[in-house]
Amino acid sequence: MKMVVLVENSSRCRLCAEHGLSVYIEYEGKTYLLDTGATALFAENAKKHVLPPITANSDESKELANIMSQIEIYRDESIVAFITGATSLDEFDNFVKEINNMGIEKAIEIKKAGLARYNAR
Repeated sequence: MKMVVLVENSSRCRLCAEHGLSVYIEYEGKTYLLDTGATALFAENAKKHVLPPITANSDESKELANIMSQIEIYRDESIVAFITGATSLDEFDNFVKEINNMGIEKAIEIKKAGLARYNAR
C-alpha cells in the first residue's frame, strides 16, 4: 500500500495547507483519492509529487463533470447534515446508496479509462 498526503491542516514541508484532508492511495493495483479539502489545492500539491496525469477525453470530461457536480453538491450538503446532527449517522448507508445512484461507478470507470490510457503509453 502506498499513501501520499496531498493536503492537511498544517504543512511542515513544501506543500500548501488548508482545512481538510486529501490522500492519494495505491492498494492492490487500484488507485484512490480521498479528498475532503475545501478547494482543488490537492491538485497543486500533487504536482509536487510524482502522480500520473490521469485525463479524460472530451466526451468523458463532459460526462464526468455532470456526474461529479451533482455528487459534490450532495456530498457537501450531506457532510454538513451529518456533522450538525441534522441527519443521523444511521442514514449513512442511504447516503452511500444515493451516491451510487447518482453515477459514481461511471465516474470511477472514466477515471480508470484515463489511468489505462496513461499506463498504455
